[in-house]
Formats: sequence, structure tokens, C-alpha cells
Amino acid sequence: MKSLSPYKILWLLPIIFAIHNLEELWLLEDWVKTFTNDRKFAFIKNFYRFETLAFAMILLTLAGAVIIFFAYRKQSNITFHLMILCNSLLFINSLTHLGQFFLFRKYVPGLLSAVILMMPFTFYTLFLYIKNKSITPKMAAVYLGISVLAMGPIIIIFLVISKLFT
Repeated sequence: MKSLSPYKILWLLPIIFAIHNLEELWLLEDWVKTFTNDRKFAFIKNFYRFETLAFAMILLTLAGAVIIFFAYRKQSNITFHLMILCNSLLFINSLTHLGQFFLFRKYVPGLLSAVILMMPFTFYTLFLYIKNKSITPKMAAVYLGISVLAMGPIIIIFLVISKLFT
């Protein structure tokens, strides 16, 4: 039996990401205030205001949607790598939420959608890419490693851009 192509389901990724961002948005500002009471982290609060977060999350979701759109529309080497990287970033993001849950021993904003939707979906699509021989397990590990390193700077860049516009 031929396996399912990731392209048949990848359009769901921006929808899942939007749901995840909505779950985070309503609670993240208060959560950051709770965990940044220390004066050395006070500057972070300015980036986690509702308006800034909403703008950043909209930009991030749109960026993911544009990547997926171009991966469908123009299947090139660049769009393929960006699509795999986007998928890997969201998988690492969901692992981060799970790690924060165990670290803080309580709910963190985005945890439910990360564990129920994003983690299984992004893992499954990576699995499909490997199974279909579009990427090797070693390539998947490289994408995940890049995602670990890139996730923080990407979030910071989108928050700074959003802060400039809000």
C-alpha cells in the first residue's frame, strides 16, 4: 500500500498553528508577568503585551501559511526546505511547551494544542517525509537541530517587529 503524501495534509499546518496561537494569546501576557517578577527580566514584559503578542502571532501564522502556500504552488528546493523547517520548528515548539509543563509543574499557555494537535501532526508529517524518502532520518535530525537553535531568535525577531508596529 502506498503511503500518504505529506502534501495531502500539510495545508492543515497553518490551521493547527493558528489554533495553538489563539490558545497562547489569551493567557501568555499574564503568565509572563507571573514568571518575570525579577527585575532583571522586567524588559521582557514590554514585548508580551496583548497587542504585541497578537500582532506577532498573526505575523508568525501568516509566515507559516505563506511558506505552505508556496510549497504547494511552486514546489521548489527552497520552498521544500522552508516547509520542512517550518514543520520542524512547530514540532520543537510543542516539545518546549511540554518541557515547560514538567519544569513548572503546571499548565503553560499553548500546552493543550501543542500536545493534542501540533506535536502529533508535525511528528506525523516528518515521519511521512522520511517514509516517502523525501528526507532521511539524518536530515530530519538536522532540521530539528536547526529548529532548536532558531526558534528563540525567530520569536524574538517577530516580537521586536511587532513591538515596532504596536
